[in-house]
Amino acid sequence: MNTVQKPHRPNFAIFGGSFNPPHQGHVELIRAVLSEAQVDHVFAVPANRSPFKSGPPSLPGDLRCDMMRTALRDNARTTVLDWEITRPAPSYSVHTVEALRAACPQADLHFVMGSDVFRTFRDWHRADRILDLAGLIVLDRADGGEPMGSDPQAWAALLPERWKASACKVSSAELADAQGRTLVRLLRTAIPAISSSHIREAQALEAVPPGARDMLRHYLASQLQ
Repeated sequence: MNTVQKPHRPNFAIFGGSFNPPHQGHVELIRAVLSEAQVDHVFAVPANRSPFKSGPPSLPGDLRCDMMRTALRDNARTTVLDWEITRPAPSYSVHTVEALRAACPQADLHFVMGSDVFRTFRDWHRADRILDLAGLIVLDRADGGEPMGSDPQAWAALLPERWKASACKVSSAELADAQGRTLVRLLRTAIPAISSSHIREAQALEAVPPGARDMLRHYLASQLQ
């Protein structure tokens, strides 16, 4: 008797950030998500302006998009989206998740963030709506402060209010909703502690991937003319 295989549901991840500038840590994080979370494709989404930051990024949005595309050009399982750059600031992740859900209605969606960011997630604009449409992939980064711990049920307290009670432990690294859809999945992976702000302030361009580094040097030189 032949076994009928269910059609594969695309498994996509969204990785947002200022990428001001993109650096090797961003590239390695995306590689980790692709290899360790069984994700088919990662969409990197540079922000216009984060609502958690007082001013716009110092580097233009189109330059940050182009540098990110250059940094990821050897990875066919990545796409850089300029959706937030072309929308009015500030950039709210919920709008990007809604747009990708509308474009890919059959896909499983996940939003990638560090463990430090996850601790503030419930304060995001319409965080509950993000969880309606996508699960979270949380990286327990070495530079993220207090580690996440080994009891996913304790993570439920960090979720938006209406998701706290329905979050159920699936394993030592996963929370799911009552229907079994992943809400939070923890990846314990070693990501270099590289800071975009340090790169800008110290001109530490060696942390920027080579092709993107050339673009950044050209831009910085043009600003001195």
